[in-house]
Amino acid sequence: MAASGRKESLAEALNSKPACVTSVNKLGNHLIHTAVLNGQTEIVKLIVKSLFEVDALNNQKKTPLHLAIATGNPEMVSLLLDLNSSTDITDDSEMMPIHLAAE
Repeated sequence: MAASGRKESLAEALNSKPACVTSVNKLGNHLIHTAVLNGQTEIVKLIVKSLFEVDALNNQKKTPLHLAIATGNPEMVSLLLDLNSSTDITDDSEMMPIHLAAE
């Protein structure tokens, strides 16, 4: 029940303050990048549901899918693919997500 309440509170915050979704840290990571790096699948779902771009780029031109693969999180990779994350975006090293998966 407590987790459900936190999820609802986060959903309200995302809807009432959309700037929190689009703000970036010094690495250029948006909230969605941070949620992916921390394995927060439910938060990723909420962010995308609030119409945030699932393929947001950070300073290294990495998408959340790049980060999910790099951190070895198959559940997050699956979620991002289900959310129609692009598989053909190259980062600043000219790496597509599939290249990272092959490493």
